[in-house]
Amino acid sequence: MSMRKRLLVYILFVIMLCMPVKVMAATPLITKDQANPNNCYFHFDGKIWVYSTSRYKSEVSRAVRLLNKKYPVFKVTAAKNKRDVWVKDKQSVSRKNVCAYTVHRTGTITVVRSTMKKMNKRMRILVIAHELCHAAGLNHSNSRKSLMYPYVNKLKIKTLSKADVKALHKAKKLWKQDNDKRKRIIRELLAAEQLGQGIRMWISGRSIMFVVFPERGTTYSSSNPGVMEVYPSGAVVINYPGDAVLTANNNGQIHRFRFRFTY
Repeated sequence: MSMRKRLLVYILFVIMLCMPVKVMAATPLITKDQANPNNCYFHFDGKIWVYSTSRYKSEVSRAVRLLNKKYPVFKVTAAKNKRDVWVKDKQSVSRKNVCAYTVHRTGTITVVRSTMKKMNKRMRILVIAHELCHAAGLNHSNSRKSLMYPYVNKLKIKTLSKADVKALHKAKKLWKQDNDKRKRIIRELLAAEQLGQGIRMWISGRSIMFVVFPERGTTYSSSNPGVMEVYPSGAVVINYPGDAVLTANNNGQIHRFRFRFTY
């Protein structure tokens, strides 16, 4: 090879080294500070069951189909007691330009009608798909090629990005860890119930603990909501010290757990 050709190859090599390399932007997960517990509180069978009372049921179904093309775990259900995620409507909210929002503690996605009606159907589908990914444990991304980019009108994609799918796989591993941990807690509670023992817990200020059965269809109630407030999802909010009984109806089997909360 002549000196001139060698020089040309060297110059091309240097140019290639200096070229910017496109790195796939990561899609972050919900942190412990933003959801309690971390990530998802459901999905015992590896599926995300979506129940909708929203007027945008068609968009919900289309959003599920859109997500399943890249990550097939979302399922639509007509049974309320089978749901993981509940999609419901609200006419308006105080903040402007909010299309929808997800509350992890209660497992609900709220669709804001006053904003959604300004969008075309494709954008509404993307909004609901975005919120379903929030429910699955994904946080906002700063990449416009991610479905988790917070502004739907600036998205540059029509489905999940590779980074979104990678994050969903990571979140699924955390679901299993969380579910295994909750099953151990349930076994301990059932043993205490069988022995007739109460459960004493020390709290500092307002705190949240978590109790959930590994099967769907469980309903919860508290004998003293002022002390311990219970959500349908099984999330327990401790308001003040005192005594309370948590009743869980697990598909016809009644369990009662006695708690005493002290500072």
